[in-house]
Order: sequence, then structure tokens, then C-alpha cells
Amino acid sequence: MNKSAQTESQETVLHKLNLMTENGELTNAALMLFGKDMERWSPLSAFRIGRFGVNRADLIIHDNIVCPLVLMPDAVTDTLRTKYLPLSAMRACIAKRHWKCRKTVYER
Repeated sequence: MNKSAQTESQETVLHKLNLMTENGELTNAALMLFGKDMERWSPLSAFRIGRFGVNRADLIIHDNIVCPLVLMPDAVTDTLRTKYLPLSAMRACIAKRHWKCRKTVYER
């Protein structure tokens, strides 16, 4: 980080990044990046993940991830890794009859 950026006030940095208006109000972009109550400021800022069965009406599980955009990539990948990918990897192994890869899926 630039040394001058470390010594500047938060307001100055936000102004330089166009995240604050001339009146001192935060822009929508600033609220989406750093805000705590995302659905209050932008109801469409959530990320929805679901696992479906045989058709679109057969929703097995779903998650609605609501957090500041700077945290969204980590939250989405963590949810995918912990709740969605292990099961799909196991199904792929069974479908291909690769019995050796079953062990690696269970060990995770």
C-alpha cells in the first residue's frame, strides 16, 4: 500500500475511490462493498445456491449468502466446498465406478 494512503483519512480515501459523494454520503457501491445490512441497501445483492433433484421443482437444499461484496467470493466458495462439492464428487466417482477415488472424497 502506498505510504500516503496509510496516512490519509478514511474520508479522503473514500472520496478518491469515488465511494463518497461531495456531501459526505456513501455511494451505493460503498454500501455494497462494506455495508453490514446488505438486503436493506440492495435486495438483489445476495448469492443463491441450490441443489436440485431430477427436475427444477425438486429443490433438495439451498443457501442464500448475504454479506459485503468484498467477502462474497470467500463465502460462496466455502459454502460450495463444504455443502455442495463433496456430494457431487462422490456421485461422479460412483457413476464412473472409480472405487479408488471414493476414499479420497471421504478423507476430505
